[in-house]
Amino acid sequence: VLVEKPIALTVADAERSVKAAADNGRVFMVGHVLRFHPAFETLKALIDNGELGEVRYIHSHRLGLGKFHTENDALWDLAPHDLSMILAITGTEPIEVRGEGAALLDNLSDFAHLHMRFPNGLRSHLFASRLNPYRERRLTVVGTKAMAVFDDVEPWERKLAVYRHAVWQDSGQWAFTTNEPSYVAVGEGMPLTRELEHFIQCIETRAEPRTSGEEAIRVLRILTAGTVAHTGSSS
Repeated sequence: VLVEKPIALTVADAERSVKAAADNGRVFMVGHVLRFHPAFETLKALIDNGELGEVRYIHSHRLGLGKFHTENDALWDLAPHDLSMILAITGTEPIEVRGEGAALLDNLSDFAHLHMRFPNGLRSHLFASRLNPYRERRLTVVGTKAMAVFDDVEPWERKLAVYRHAVWQDSGQWAFTTNEPSYVAVGEGMPLTRELEHFIQCIETRAEPRTSGEEAIRVLRILTAGTVAHTGSSS
């Protein structure tokens, strides 16, 4: 079973779907397609190998003009992609979620902010908007050794940049130096094609999908918490 994001509009419905698939021996996978983007896969490998040091802060921007849906707002429409990537990096769910959004055209939020705090102190901020004059698809990861930016609007040779800036304390004052980014080579490949290939492989081998139903439930929990935070209601 391959389901587009978000897999449901409530956590309870998502849990029922995942359980039904498990009870019937079906592989259940959600379409968090950016987890299969070569640039994100390379970024994740850099983090796992310690190239950025300890990750302290993650922020993502997913902005553009349209599409205007009648069944969900900007948070539920756009944020699942980024939340999936953030959860893949952190390996855990946030312990605090704060949200803010506003409906400017109709009764559904056209933009939304999420602020998240994780058990190890890591902070993350997500900004999603479908009422923005330009297109932005950017994930920034700040570590103790280096910073990295995955910018999907850039051409392939510039999609993943690593910044090795330095910040230190000198005589009670903070000082810093900046360096030009180094662009990391990533293999070109359509994320959707790679996602479908992974799904087929999971069916053939019965392996747990990278973007499993359990991950989708974790994403929905954050979306629900963010919605409650800025509207006072989970609906």
